[in-house]
Amino acid sequence: MSFFTNLFHSRAKENWKSLADEIGADFVDGGIWKTDKVTFSYRNTKISLDTFSKGNGRSSKTYTRIICPYITKNRFTFEISSENTITYAAKYIGINDIEIGDAKFDAEIYLKSNQKKTLLKFLDPKYLQDKLLEAFEGTDLVLKINDDHPVFFLKKIPTKILWIQIENIGIESDIEILKQWFTLCKLILDRLIEIGEAEDVSPNI
Repeated sequence: MSFFTNLFHSRAKENWKSLADEIGADFVDGGIWKTDKVTFSYRNTKISLDTFSKGNGRSSKTYTRIICPYITKNRFTFEISSENTITYAAKYIGINDIEIGDAKFDAEIYLKSNQKKTLLKFLDPKYLQDKLLEAFEGTDLVLKINDDHPVFFLKKIPTKILWIQIENIGIESDIEILKQWFTLCKLILDRLIEIGEAEDVSPNI
């Protein structure tokens, strides 16, 4: 690991510690073999911040992510991302995204879901649309809910468990951006509970 990489990781670690202090969360030092983590208790679950890597066998990229497990009622899943070259290509080959009827939102945000009507209901509050536009502006951020659990050592996850996942490429060290992600995750969970798609009980994992 180069000097500059070490310096960057050290800065991120210190900022994550400061973030934990600011929001009343716990910082978990991963040491040499594991990644650092920030965990925040909210309602009856935990919101966690960490990093992970994925690649094609020849190279890999590191991502920063927020994850939050919850108990689903109807297995409503979705993915939200910024409009970009990939999403334009998806539209070109016939994979249409979902539109909510707001010109700015539909131009900047790409949506897909297994339950279109539920997604439209979920995104109905203007405050949530505004928060998403703010978080996604100028980024490659991806927000998704699915059962593709990101904790590799958990071999079996009950079908009633889904995950809120927010991720972006690179190691994010900006405290304000990370606070924004935590806030967005809380809003997502609140809204899922409000529309009856999530149970406000511990997922026990």
